[in-house]
Amino acid sequence: MLEEKIKTFAALADETRLRIINLLIEGELSVQDIVYSLDQSQPRVSRHLRILDESGLITRIKEGGWVFCKLNNDKSNKHLLDYLLKDKTKQNSKQKDFQRLYDLQKSRLNAANDFFFKQYKEQYYVDPLNQFSNVALDNQLYQIITENVHTPMSNFFDMGTGSGKMLSLFSSLAKNCVGVDNNHTVIKMAKSKLTQANRNNCKIIFGDITQTEGMEIYGKADLIIYHQVLHYFDKPQDLIKAAKNLLNKEGYILIVDYLKHQNEFLRTNFSHRRLGFDENQINDYFQKSNIELVDKIKGVSFKQPNVSQLIVMAWLGKKNYE
Repeated sequence: MLEEKIKTFAALADETRLRIINLLIEGELSVQDIVYSLDQSQPRVSRHLRILDESGLITRIKEGGWVFCKLNNDKSNKHLLDYLLKDKTKQNSKQKDFQRLYDLQKSRLNAANDFFFKQYKEQYYVDPLNQFSNVALDNQLYQIITENVHTPMSNFFDMGTGSGKMLSLFSSLAKNCVGVDNNHTVIKMAKSKLTQANRNNCKIIFGDITQTEGMEIYGKADLIIYHQVLHYFDKPQDLIKAAKNLLNKEGYILIVDYLKHQNEFLRTNFSHRRLGFDENQINDYFQKSNIELVDKIKGVSFKQPNVSQLIVMAWLGKKNYE
């Protein structure tokens, strides 16, 4: 026990490693994110990350060609991390690190938005995820909702609605359905599709799904769905935190996404940031937002030459009464 504590304090006896801890307090980050934020070389940062890993303060998670880092928030580290979170020293250094991180993530998000805008505008974009959608999965999603969520719902939100598929599938389960997206071209296409299908209880609005403030004018949500959305974001847990603020007292959140895989081409060709999630990862995100996992299903799998198996998973969480 004493040796472990010596390792912990020795690991923190360095300004760069303290800066890394401060960054990770806000959530898990890739090594590339940390390198950019600290404005240091990758070998130097990797050496500091190895020391923090060996001390038990962080965990490094390999995901395809990338490595992500997160804090170990176990009981032995909790008080120390709480102290660092409240520490007001070297605020200028912290602010510079976080500003560089924010600028990097903002530029990535803008690049992804430009990618989707160009693809939809030229009407040749085919979402690779649509290849893995089928009637069996749609039926599974319908079942997990109707078995757990009281219907008809008052309000149902589809965040990152894209083509509006989730609205089309589940609009009969709610009095009011709201799709949110930040791509005007996509919104126009989805509105046309829903109008043709006579989904008169559906509306689609322009909005930032990481910021739910202001969306409450459409009512608190009984259910929020993120269908094949989280893998586009550097910090998927932030979407869940944002969703919680929009849920009613006992509202639900449904995450539909890939299980962890090794298909790096989805990053390079289709702007994915995360190569899926393991079965426990989404539940960890839920717990940090005081959301209880109530059901999950393993859906369809997909195989084709030169592509490792892709499996779709759905996690349903319920907001704990506070």
